[in-house]
Amino acid sequence: MVDEMFIVGMQVSLETANREHLFTHVMGWEEGLFLIVRVVYAGGKPAEIMSHDRCRIRFIRDGIAYGFETEVISVQFHPFPVMFLEYPETIEQVRIRRKQRIRTDIQAKVCDLSGRLIARAAITDLCEDGCGMNMPVSEGRDLTRERAYRISFNILETDLDLECFFRGIRIDSGIRHLGAEFINVPRNEKETITVFLDIIMKVFTSKVDSALSKIMASEEKLCGHLDELSIPDILQVFEQNAKSGILHISTHHKTGMISFGGGLIMDATYDHLSGEDALVELLSLREGGFHYFSREISSGSIRKPVSFVIMETCRLIDERNALAGFMPGSENRLILCGKADISDPDMKLVASIMLGGSLTLDEIHKSTGLSYTRSSLAVSRLVKSGILKILSGPETIDKIMK
Repeated sequence: MVDEMFIVGMQVSLETANREHLFTHVMGWEEGLFLIVRVVYAGGKPAEIMSHDRCRIRFIRDGIAYGFETEVISVQFHPFPVMFLEYPETIEQVRIRRKQRIRTDIQAKVCDLSGRLIARAAITDLCEDGCGMNMPVSEGRDLTRERAYRISFNILETDLDLECFFRGIRIDSGIRHLGAEFINVPRNEKETITVFLDIIMKVFTSKVDSALSKIMASEEKLCGHLDELSIPDILQVFEQNAKSGILHISTHHKTGMISFGGGLIMDATYDHLSGEDALVELLSLREGGFHYFSREISSGSIRKPVSFVIMETCRLIDERNALAGFMPGSENRLILCGKADISDPDMKLVASIMLGGSLTLDEIHKSTGLSYTRSSLAVSRLVKSGILKILSGPETIDKIMK
């Protein structure tokens, strides 16, 4: 029921065939036939959009970014200036408010399948299918991805004992971080987790809505914490209210900023990163603080509507998480070791550059002209498909080249 996504008067972003980004509003629709929006204006004049032109529509609603491609059926100015667009057959969705995974601080035990205690840990986030965990690096030394374990913890005065695999294990700053995937969860225990998540999310959603109301009412300066309000939620309000200014973000020992002009994201920086790479890191943050200052911003390297930027950035973040196991380190050299028909333009570009010999990810990034994020994702997809190989040392290069 796609029509439930639309609301009369809601603002949407429209990208023309020549990559121009504009705003318009939904005026009505007839399911399966057409969507009616206001004629788009640019510089006080109607934009040069005609019948049969292709365009892309993006909008954000209830923490989800939606997008679809369509074609202009007709443009009319009398009696009202409206455009008729083809009703979308499919709508792409990207969740930007991570309702399915909540932050927690639940104490847990990790045991082997026989019940022998291996380590004590803290569950840092929880969803129906798994959880994130932290423990001191001195514990859990023998944990591996190949074996199944049991995690015991208590929620809603109920003891749970769940079987799992650790899909991710890494060490950072003296902490062992683990990503667990639950397996063979009994129905009653899954229902307990679902009820617990629903209760927490109702509290979380009310806090988010309250914080968003304050942002919408503020004209000059505001501040807050990212554990109460995520950056995508803030950006959504900035687009809807066509705000101009700078959002400063600070976390640990790093700082960043996102600038806005008339609801458009104009530019972004984070630590030594800029543009798309900065946005990927900023939208991945779950902790830190922010300050917003209202001021006029007229230039930047991005200059795109929030809904377009968030949808693309969240897609990159999800893909980066999914390909983490195929991502080479910055010091690793890679070599082309297979051929295949490649339709993806980023992968094709990287493969053509690799014809010259072995390169590191940094060298590939500089040669492609793509953002570091897109370069690394293209490399990871090629590694996953077996077209690129991550080398372990100089002797491997000679062996493969022979």
